[in-house]
Amino acid sequence: MLQKLQVYRVFRGLEAEYKHDPSIWSASCRTRVVCQVHQELPGLWKVTQVYAALVKSSLAPGPEGDSDLSGYQEAARRGSEGEDCGEHYHECPLNTVPLKATLRRLLALLQAA
Repeated sequence: MLQKLQVYRVFRGLEAEYKHDPSIWSASCRTRVVCQVHQELPGLWKVTQVYAALVKSSLAPGPEGDSDLSGYQEAARRGSEGEDCGEHYHECPLNTVPLKATLRRLLALLQAA
């Protein structure tokens, strides 16, 4: 029960920090988070490339077919290459989200269970 409460507190803490700011749901913030995830977990880039290729092959051709996916793919590449996500996505007012630290805390809690 203690671990569930701790996991709950981790997510509630993130929610409390960001829930009142509607701008975090903007395209710029979504791509910035993708960039940050890949910056903190650069090994994820290869998985992202394979997944993107599979998804792209199922999208309808046309000008709107893969524009969002391409933007996320570019953000993932930038992050995996260590580029400054805040600089590239400066329209997003988010502070750097401690994604890796949050995941580590969650994994430690789950392993302790």
